[in-house]
Amino acid sequence: MTAAWHAAETDGNAPDLARSRGAERPGGDGADMLARPSPRVEALRDILTRRTLERVQTWNQDEISWEVDELLHELAEVLGADLAFVVELSQDGTTWAVTHEWGHGTVSSVADLIKEMSADRFPWTSRQLAAGRVVDVPTIDDLPPEASPERDELAERDAKSSLTAPLMLGETRIGLLSFNWASPRENEVSPEEVELVRAMVSTALHEHRSMAALAGTSRMLDALIECSDALLHAEDETVLLEDVCRIIVELGGYRFAWIGLGDTDKDKTVRPLAKWGHDDNYFDNIHATWGDLEHGNGPMSRAVRTRQPAAVQSVATDPDFAPWREEALKRNYKSILAVSLDFQDGLPGAMGVYSDRAWAFDDHEIELMQRFADYLAYGIVALRNRAGREMIEEQLRATMRSKDELVASISHELRTPLTAVVGFAQLLQDSADIAPEDREAMIRSIVEEGADLANIVEDLLTVAKAESGTLTVVRVPVDLRAQANQVVESLRDEDAAHVTVTGEARRAVGDPGRARQILRNLVSNALRYGGEEVTVEVVDAHQPRVRVLDNGEGIPESERERIFESYQKAHNAPGLAGSIGLGLAISRSLARLMDGDLTYSYEGGRSIFEFTLPS
Repeated sequence: MTAAWHAAETDGNAPDLARSRGAERPGGDGADMLARPSPRVEALRDILTRRTLERVQTWNQDEISWEVDELLHELAEVLGADLAFVVELSQDGTTWAVTHEWGHGTVSSVADLIKEMSADRFPWTSRQLAAGRVVDVPTIDDLPPEASPERDELAERDAKSSLTAPLMLGETRIGLLSFNWASPRENEVSPEEVELVRAMVSTALHEHRSMAALAGTSRMLDALIECSDALLHAEDETVLLEDVCRIIVELGGYRFAWIGLGDTDKDKTVRPLAKWGHDDNYFDNIHATWGDLEHGNGPMSRAVRTRQPAAVQSVATDPDFAPWREEALKRNYKSILAVSLDFQDGLPGAMGVYSDRAWAFDDHEIELMQRFADYLAYGIVALRNRAGREMIEEQLRATMRSKDELVASISHELRTPLTAVVGFAQLLQDSADIAPEDREAMIRSIVEEGADLANIVEDLLTVAKAESGTLTVVRVPVDLRAQANQVVESLRDEDAAHVTVTGEARRAVGDPGRARQILRNLVSNALRYGGEEVTVEVVDAHQPRVRVLDNGEGIPESERERIFESYQKAHNAPGLAGSIGLGLAISRSLARLMDGDLTYSYEGGRSIFEFTLPS
């Protein structure tokens, strides 16, 4: 019979895996599980330990991408599978893409058949995964009638058995992990084995995404700095526009870039002004207009018409891009971003950037590109007027400083927790006689430091959404005392011992998850930088509020607003892991998004962060 069972309520990463082990066997505890694992579980744990050490010594995006494929190979060998692959879900949940795969030929490749597809192609499996279930298919004959597309696809690839599990990042589903067998499978894959492989693959994907995002941001900043330099020294507008397109393609790593102007002819044509990259006479085969909606719904047309950024994250599946899809795919254009150029002379323009990767443009990259486009448009106007050179030069220097400071800060804070991870992983690898309780404590430390790394990356992604206006919240009744209790209960025991929660239940209107995120940031900030006494005080006032107080050194009055800006820290305390100065910026943005606020004051020898919500 096909089994569709619930996965453990974890985020798919090692931290939750370690916390759930004691509950996986009735009457067992974590030490007992570590002492008597099955051979396959022991093999998987050995892979986890070794890979942890290898990952922290690898700081290269291409190597990490290759490591994901090699990890699939190792996991498939342990489980006896003939094919293993990862399918990632697009940010809007509409598209699946096969990103990593390993097999030895007895089961045909998935990537060759469904490199990119609509998320509703296999509706039965999609429903199971959306509900958090692991779909175990010992033989495809056991699949229910409504899963006939899945059965046909497996049979076409000569797969007789499969196991598919959702991959999670926090509470967000990011894709799936699947194993195929060429013969019906008799041996059960245990829930613990599934959780171990999910943990390793989710962690590897998380690292790959983080490294890709950091590398992409660095490339983008390098390209924008070079473009700014070209603008600073420009003497001719046509040469400048072509230089900008060339730099974005060559330094930014994109396939094609062009700049167009919205003409005022009867067809309202988007006329190319400059281009660079692989276009293969692209403009001979398309017609872009910013007036006719039928042929003016491409990204460049929308950016010209609305004067807002427009993106096609999946050329293969976006219905609005259908008129140009065939020509774009011939040139390996997988996603497209267009940003508005306002030349302040009545004629709108746009700059288009084409990537050979689907979903290549995240919110932060879109914001950076639009900011540069605004800067470029202003620079062109200044070039036309032979004015504004000094301001452009200063903006260039500020951009260079921001890039250097950002990269240095991220590198430092990501590497700091890795020191503990490397040390414990090395001990686990080199010492065979470690006591079970010590082994479990070391793994727990690796898990906790890994969680700090994940929180840093989540902070980066959250603040980017907040600054670009794409961060959303829900508004429902929320008990502030209950949320405060949950935050304190989630702390490590040694941290929770320093935190006191006071006050009665107080209802407000807001997003419970975002409220906990704010309180978690405030409590973590107080524990890192405040005094030894931290109090979370739920105030029963006309407007619902929670105050987080600590008896540490206060913040100078001149700095009390600056601490709520991105990449600023409330205290000058280098070497403390888990923060790059984003928590307070995120927390204030979230509070105001929920029609509340977050403020700071210093009274009676105590720092006070006050979080309010509407009633």
